Amino acid sequence: LTGLMEFAAAAILIAGQRFIGGALSTAITGGAIFAHLTVLGISTPESGFPEGVTAETFQCGVDGVACSPFLFGLAVVFLGVSAFVTYMSRPTA
Repeated sequence: LTGLMEFAAAAILIAGQRFIGGALSTAITGGAIFAHLTVLGISTPESGFPEGVTAETFQCGVDGVACSPFLFGLAVVFLGVSAFVTYMSRPTA
């Protein structure tokens, strides 16, 4: 669902509605950052879980699952870009 919403925001941006597309992208990315800070954690697994390890029981680096903050970093960068596009294309009076 998040991917489809980002795709829709990109299509809106390409169609020339930069303020609306940027605002939608900012909202979606802000939600992703919120999810990382509250549910997912900043470091997320880089690959699938080994056999016998579930999402509820794994620990980063302990169960043979490498974790990285890369997705969180991408979300922060894209939030900045989205906010910049939204600000630069805001309606003028």
